[in-house]
Amino acid sequence: PKIVIVGGGYSGITTAKGLAGKDRDVTLVSSTPYLEWGIAASYSLTHPEELHKAVAGKIDPPKGVNLVIGTAVSMTDTEVLLDNEQALPYDALVIATGLNVPLFRPK
Repeated sequence: PKIVIVGGGYSGITTAKGLAGKDRDVTLVSSTPYLEWGIAASYSLTHPEELHKAVAGKIDPPKGVNLVIGTAVSMTDTEVLLDNEQALPYDALVIATGLNVPLFRPK
């Protein structure tokens, strides 16, 4: 089956790792190619010199997981549509978007 996981944070990555393999086609959708630490991001709002601690590093998807960088803008019963107009069909969908803390994002 095709499984799409929307959310590239800790929950999404952990879910992808648990579902990978076993004849499953797993796709992880993340809005950024790096992992953010929400608590550090919140702290950096009052301590900007600590902003560098909010980014934990580049996402290294688990073996057997396809990483797609994009933002889900809509979904139907059978597919997720991303902001780049890419459609990801699925048999099972996991929403693991978690917390979104606004912060300066490095480019």
